Amino acid sequence: MPEAGRRRDTGAVLIVGGGVAGMHASLILAEAGVRVFLVDSSPACGGLVTLLDRTFPTPNCGVCNMAIPGQAYCPMIEVSRHPLISVMTNSRVKNVRGKAGDFTVAIERKPEYVNQGFCDSCGRCEEVCPVEVDMPAYTGMPPRKAIYRPSHRSLPSEFVLDDSSCDRCGVCVEVCPTGAIDLDAEPREVEARVNAVIASPGLGHYDPAARCEYGYGRTERVITGLELERLLSPSGPTGGRLVLGPDCRAPQSIAFIQCIGSRDRARGAPYCSAVCCMYAIKEAMKVKESVPDAVVKVFYIDIRACGKGFEEYYEKAKSLGVEFVQCRVSCVEPVGEHVLVHAETDGEVSGEEFDLAVLSTGFTPPDGLDELSEALGIKKGLFGYLHSDAAGFSHVTTDREGIYVSGGGVEPQDIPTAIMWSGSCAFYALKDALTAAKDRPVCTEEASKMSVPTPQVSAGEVEKNGEADVRIGVFVCTCKSSMDSIDLDKIVSWAKEQDHIVTAITIPDMCDGQGIEGLLSSIRENILDRVVIAGCSRRDVALFLEKHLYEAGIKPGLWEVANIREQCAWPHMDDEDATEKAMGLVAIAIEQIYNGKPLARKERPIPEGALVIGGGIAGMRAAKALSDLGHKVTLVEKAHVLGGRARSVKRSLSGIDLVSLVNKLRDEVAEDPLIRVCLSSEVSSVCRVDGGFVARIRALDGHFNAHSEPSEDDIRCGAVILATGGIEAEPPKALARQVASGVITQTKFERKLDVLDLKLEGPEGFGDGIGSVVMIQCAGSRDDERPHCSRVCCLQALKNAIYAKKLSPETEVYVLYRDIRAPGFLELFYEEARELGVVFIRYPENRMPRVFPGGAGSSCNNDRELSVEVYDAGLDELLHIPADLVVLSVGVLGSPDANLASELGIPVDSQGFYTEADIKVRPNEFLVPGVYMCGTARAPATVVEALLSAEAAAARAAVRLARGAECSRDNTSDVRVRFCKGCGICVEVCTYGARSLDEGRSIALVDEFLCQGCGACQVACPGGAAVLRGFEPVKLLSALDVAFS
Repeated sequence: MPEAGRRRDTGAVLIVGGGVAGMHASLILAEAGVRVFLVDSSPACGGLVTLLDRTFPTPNCGVCNMAIPGQAYCPMIEVSRHPLISVMTNSRVKNVRGKAGDFTVAIERKPEYVNQGFCDSCGRCEEVCPVEVDMPAYTGMPPRKAIYRPSHRSLPSEFVLDDSSCDRCGVCVEVCPTGAIDLDAEPREVEARVNAVIASPGLGHYDPAARCEYGYGRTERVITGLELERLLSPSGPTGGRLVLGPDCRAPQSIAFIQCIGSRDRARGAPYCSAVCCMYAIKEAMKVKESVPDAVVKVFYIDIRACGKGFEEYYEKAKSLGVEFVQCRVSCVEPVGEHVLVHAETDGEVSGEEFDLAVLSTGFTPPDGLDELSEALGIKKGLFGYLHSDAAGFSHVTTDREGIYVSGGGVEPQDIPTAIMWSGSCAFYALKDALTAAKDRPVCTEEASKMSVPTPQVSAGEVEKNGEADVRIGVFVCTCKSSMDSIDLDKIVSWAKEQDHIVTAITIPDMCDGQGIEGLLSSIRENILDRVVIAGCSRRDVALFLEKHLYEAGIKPGLWEVANIREQCAWPHMDDEDATEKAMGLVAIAIEQIYNGKPLARKERPIPEGALVIGGGIAGMRAAKALSDLGHKVTLVEKAHVLGGRARSVKRSLSGIDLVSLVNKLRDEVAEDPLIRVCLSSEVSSVCRVDGGFVARIRALDGHFNAHSEPSEDDIRCGAVILATGGIEAEPPKALARQVASGVITQTKFERKLDVLDLKLEGPEGFGDGIGSVVMIQCAGSRDDERPHCSRVCCLQALKNAIYAKKLSPETEVYVLYRDIRAPGFLELFYEEARELGVVFIRYPENRMPRVFPGGAGSSCNNDRELSVEVYDAGLDELLHIPADLVVLSVGVLGSPDANLASELGIPVDSQGFYTEADIKVRPNEFLVPGVYMCGTARAPATVVEALLSAEAAAARAAVRLARGAECSRDNTSDVRVRFCKGCGICVEVCTYGARSLDEGRSIALVDEFLCQGCGACQVACPGGAAVLRGFEPVKLLSALDVAFS
């Protein structure tokens, strides 16, 4: 076990697959100080997400919020620039030798025909390439050249050459201005010594041409969801306009057809692809935005809006006019400029014409998965996906110790699920790296990176702005010859004539070693105190040059960047226009830096240790995970015993023995010397103090465990994990009023089954006269009072229905439902239930089943205790089902502590669940630094999801604790006291809780370590008291004067 405390720059991990899951795990591990080798077999990282304009359930991409420490920025860029991450594209793992903690991985790298260090992405090679390569039609991508740029959001962003299609004509070599292309490049093999391996290989696409009855390939009026995604994207072939045919007319009627290549055992894919329903809803909404008057219909079997916020997203689509038709489409027939969609609805087969049919195709295991599993030495699982070994109650471990799996290569997953899986993998890999930290692993070929940590500037180093002492230097970078459309000499000559400019020169490739030395030499020789760099983006300058500038005496706030590459050279081909615009940007930068002030960053230590609130399976797992990473943990639980709601359940739908799981976790926590357990206790208060938290723990019965400790105790920690769980919702009043006896919840029914299981030796019947059981789904969920989907209700109903039929095959079991939500491989249990004889009856959204005593309200003779009236939408008939027992799936609500939420500054939604920083890519974090959550505290969760989220939250918390200190931003907000009236408006608009009111002085206060420099307070302040450092009015106004002069 690693020692408690901070550990940095420890070990190495290899990650296979550069999609969302692989990048997320890479960023967590790199921020924890672990060297990461990110390997991808394709020419660029990013995966499927690079083709998507937005992702559900929010109207944006959202992946940018993945980056640690949480600033919104593209993960592809973060990965490429992190000094501890080496990206190896066009590479594959040949074999993995050794054991956990000490693997040697052989990596085969394809020839690097385009040297990424020399390529400036000018695109001339692509323009002259004579070879066109068709892309698979179902991807929606247009033909490309043999030498091409993979995607506008791919990593790396430079051009690559497709060896299999290149005819070696050599024209690209002749036109390349930097000599970056070498057609004689050879493949090479490298080795990396690592402590762990994470496989995140992504997903494959189902080819709809295999289902000829849907017309794909026979007409342009039938396309896939991914093709539609590209048509609707601003970066797509039509610039985001949805148009069809040679006349480019917008379709007025669009049909979405679900489950193409999914939930189809005849085609070898009986599982659900998990995301098809949601991406169809997303695209249907985008179509309505693009063509508001269009008729948009979604033909579906079950709408599986299972994730947090997904049901609300589904309801929003309906409010926009998207129609949802429950059926299975039998075929799509081309008819002139239309398509005829044949479907069975309300017991009748009918056809309806549409201008466009969109096939929601499912997912398959990715290409090359057989070779990858063989190279890694791990098994494959169901349907050709990677196998995860759940014997140890972890779904990311495999049959080979030290190798972990996540992402779509395990089973189809949405982005939030993939994020949690990869976070769990990051925890295990970090644990292996810390445990085996003896030798520094070395790769025989590492990416050369000059990135360095951002320097810390103490608050006492702020200098006054002395006008007479201003000495500005202007340095223009040639940026690997990517400035050809700009007259750099003209810019330099002009800059020398400006006021306060001491020197102005060009420097070739300023980010390289010689370029940096040239910059520093000029600063020293000319005794400069301010610098303007005209070149690429500010982020690149900060990455490569900020530390060197600081060491030369140029502090943050005293250097400015004019991005003349992206904003002038690239978009403007005309030399004169590009040069004039570049001179304007440099002029603005000079004026800003003349009025600039040095910016101070403060640093404060983060206390060691973490507080976990809640002792269910998620809380116990989070505490143990943090302890495994070497951190002290205090675990607080209100009950007298650990285990939470899992103590009342024996098994999960997938077969996890919950009794053994709870006992195992309880024993691990009790025996761990780094974990202090406080039972029958609560956190009565918690407040942020300096870089951490001080929490007061109060014993509910006057003592802690068996120890003679005080009834109240204050602890100091650097991180807080909320694992407060959830509660079973009360049955809806309408059903509760209808009948008083014979109606129970799924939880009580499960206990009844467990008792029967103990009494019976075989499936001889229930033994107490129960011949008919009717389960009613969504009894108190997906309605006006509780609009969310509790998602675990369907799974619990399937589990209990299957178990009941196995105990007593003669017992009739009915499930009355709106949608059966069993995503991914859980579809197999839905199939099993039907095979066992469970009867599923769908009822409409607006016709909730009714329960009557005996034969009351029923037209049929009934000697049973109860009668259930339900309208069968498929038969268009009102049914009356005799029942001995009615079982309600009542859903789950959150159980937050309102006082703690208020004290920590974290929001709670209307259903009692905590609101995360980002619903898609930061599901375990809050905007408040140092506070995390897991399990049902966030949303209803299965056992597997609770464990995964606990490990992911622990990994995030460990990154913070390992850092040992937190730094403020240099552009935090400030308060001009003489203008502040204490109105509190700035406090209300601050998303990060960085502002508060000093009631005594009636002024606003700013916590610089919480402030993210967004500027919302400055915009909202009616008196001009709020000001953002680095964006002072005099600086901005003077820059505007120059811009418009």
